[in-house]
Formats: sequence, structure tokens, C-alpha cells
Amino acid sequence: MFVLDLIITGFIGYLLVSRLRIIPFIVERGALAILIGAGVKSLSLFAFILLGFQPVLALQLPVSLSLLFATFFFFKPGIGATNFGDVPRIADGFSWAKIISPIILFVLLALSVKMALNVPITEADGIWYHIKGMAYFHSADLNSEAVTVQMRQYPPFVSLIFCYMISGQIETVKVLFPILFLSLLLVFYYRTLAQTHNGELAAIFTLILGSTPYLWWHSSLPFLDLTVGTFYGLGTIYAFFIARELKKPASLKQAQSWALLSGCLFGLAGWTRWEYLIYDLAPVILMFLLLNRMASLPHIEKKKIISCFCLPLLALPTLWCLIVLVSGSPSYSKTPEVMFVCAGLWVFFLWMTISNKAEARIEPKNLVFPILYGALIFMAFALMRGLDGLFYNGSVALFRLIAGPLFFAFTPVIALLFFIKRQALSDEAKFLAAILLGFVILHLGVFTYADLKWGEWQEYVRATFFKPGSSINLSDVRGMIAFYPAFVFFIAILPAVEQSFSDRRKIPCP
Repeated sequence: MFVLDLIITGFIGYLLVSRLRIIPFIVERGALAILIGAGVKSLSLFAFILLGFQPVLALQLPVSLSLLFATFFFFKPGIGATNFGDVPRIADGFSWAKIISPIILFVLLALSVKMALNVPITEADGIWYHIKGMAYFHSADLNSEAVTVQMRQYPPFVSLIFCYMISGQIETVKVLFPILFLSLLLVFYYRTLAQTHNGELAAIFTLILGSTPYLWWHSSLPFLDLTVGTFYGLGTIYAFFIARELKKPASLKQAQSWALLSGCLFGLAGWTRWEYLIYDLAPVILMFLLLNRMASLPHIEKKKIISCFCLPLLALPTLWCLIVLVSGSPSYSKTPEVMFVCAGLWVFFLWMTISNKAEARIEPKNLVFPILYGALIFMAFALMRGLDGLFYNGSVALFRLIAGPLFFAFTPVIALLFFIKRQALSDEAKFLAAILLGFVILHLGVFTYADLKWGEWQEYVRATFFKPGSSINLSDVRGMIAFYPAFVFFIAILPAVEQSFSDRRKIPCP
């Protein structure tokens, strides 16, 4: 029964992705079906638990069938969409990279699966996520006393998927993470291929991503970071394609579909780790600025695109905000900050969509409310921590932000490619770069206000350079996993990188 329900859930995800009519590669649609299907299943289980029903398979299966029929009959293909987008013309010759890269990645994936199946959950956070999943299944309670307050208020995605696996008597719940790792690599490969039209380049950069030791290590660890990194990283990559399609007047419908897909992935990131709602500030604000610059684009079309992007991005995190508020006062210290950001994003979205102006230009008077709102939050945080503590935390966060990428073995190497020579970036590449820069700035801000593990500067220097095992698993380093896939993609699409691979096409494809 579990296998049947799993197949139905996967098919729901595949239908939803396919009917967007923008993904030409069947393998990429399959990888996305896993991610979107998991999101649908988590919402289904959430509804069961919210209503007080134990999510046994006997109840899940009829609901899954109903969702499948509803998807088939009511989720129609996009208006004017007659195909799956433009299938890129791949002009590649023979390359050993296209043979060796998948072999290496297959071996790494097999090792991840083996470790996930054979190594029990021993990490403290992973144990709590598992306990939370068991509480969801056995007691059908979103606010179970068996879970600590901090873990209770964490968004439920991973624990809901654990709950689903427990309902199917799957004890090795860690197998979820190699599956997500595989989905990340497949989508990354085909998105890079779609943009560069070069299979060798796509294979090599997928190998760079998948063989990064720190990222691969997390493919068998029961933390939230790989999951949220997959959702946020791919959401950022798909946001790049929104900007690309907006340059084509005939592709506005496809731009809406890209916006919907990207927004769903960003929303699932917030459904996994709450603080990623803060990181969503970067793509939301930059999407507004991008649309604001397009004077020739009708205002109604701008509203459609921003709605397709923001509504799925905000819906799931907002739902969890309401659950936390209804279940009791948010006692975990970081919860109110996220709720402030959630409210601010809703106000910003409503201002963008309700405005009847032909062009929602940013004028000085429009900045008064955001500035006052941001100043209020800053003052509240500064008063709670004190200015001395704030500046000390900021200096530590900056040091960790600079030193942290050392744990991503390939990051410093591929970053050098950007500085080889001055390069003319396309508008969509600049948009992607702006999101990445926004992520870094927000990451610095988040960990400026985070609680420090050590009180002395020397401890951070010692832990970073002499005892990296003490700091490699701190939240600030793990949080950069969400940045890394989009960063590698950005390097892959640089003009100089694409040109260097194009010059290597000397042997015609057999």
C-alpha cells in the first residue's frame, strides 16, 4: 500500500510540473516531481494531523487518489502553452567528462545511500526531527509535549516526510537525504545544459557541485540543511529563468510558469527552515525591481508574475506562523523576528499588487514605511543584545562568512574564474548575481543576531583553522549550502567559462 501511495504521490508531482509546460527534459521533470510531490504529501499529512486524524495509509491512499484526479482534471496546462518549452540544441562532441562525471557521482550517491541505510541517527537535531515525526504519526499532534519547544516550533517539512515513511514502516528515514541530493544534481545538470547548450560543461560543473566534500557529507546526515539548500538553491536557479523569459515579449506565459515554480521552491524552503523566509527578502525585492525596470511590460502582467512568485513563496511559511500563534505564544527566541519579516513581506506584496499605478515606481515617500519598519526591528534587536554585543557578533559573523567557504573545497577555486577578466554579464546573470549578493548580506545579518557558541575571538580562529571539526558544523557554515548550488551555476554560465568550453568542441558528435 505504501508503494502504491508513493507512486501516486510521485505522479501528482510529475503532473504538476509537466503542466507548467516549461521543462523540456523528462529526467528533470522526474527530479522535480520528487520535490513537488514531497511538498504535496507534506501538506496532505499536515491536514490529517491538524484535523486530529492519525495519518495511516488506509486514510492516505484515498486522499492521494483524490488529489491525483483533482490535479488531472483541474490543473490545466498554461494558457497558450503547447509544448514543454524550447528543447535546447546541444552541439557537443565526444567528451570523457560526460562519461566519467556520472560514474563518479553514482559512486558518491551509492555511498550516501549505504551510509543512510546502515548508520543510525546519532545527531541530536536528527533525533528530535525523528521524534517529531513519530509524534506526528502516533499522536496526530502538531504541538506534542514529547518534543522540545524549540524543535516544536521548527517548520514541519522533514518531520512530516519522516511521518510518512513511518506510516509505511520504513525505519531508515535517512534515505530521504540521498534522494534529495540526487534530485538536486539532476535538476542542476539539466538547467546548466539548457542555458549553456554544452553537455561537457554541464557534466563538469555538476561533478564540481556533487563532489564538494561538505555538500556530499550532508547527503547522508539527518539535518535540515541539505533539504532547505536543495529548495532554496534550485528556487534561485529557476528565478534566473524568470528574468531570461521576461526579455522575450512572446514568453510572458512561460515567465509566469517559471515564477510559480521558483516561488513554490522558495516556499518549501521556508516550510523546512523558518529563517529562510528572511533570505526570501532578496529574491522578492529584486523581482520587484526587475519588473519595475520593464516599462514596456503591461502592469497587469507584472501583477500576474509577482503574484505567481510571491503567493506560493509566502503561503506555507505563513501557514506555520498561524499554527505557532494559535498553539500558544511563540516562546522560542527567534520566532518573533521571522514573524515580523513574514508580515513585512505580505505588506510589500499587497502594496505591489493592489497599487493601480501603471508603474509602481519607488519614490522617496514609498521608502518611509520600509525604513521605519527596518529601523524598528534593528532597534528592538539592538536593545535586546546591546550595541557592544551587536558589533562583536557582527565581527564574528563577518569572519565566519569569509572563512566558512573554505569548507567548500571548490568554492575558492571556481570563484577565481570570475576574476580572470572583466566579463559582460547578461541582465539575467546580473539578476542572479544580485540574489546571491543579497543572500550573503542577509546571512551576515542573521548571524549577527544569532547566539554565539564561544565568547572569545581566539576560540573562533582556533576552531576555524586548527580544529575545524569544532566549527565545520555550526549553523552559519551549514546555512551556506543554500547559496552553493546557485553560485556554482552562476560560475558555469559566465561568458568566459562558456567560451572556453565552446572552443573545445572539435570532435563532431558521432
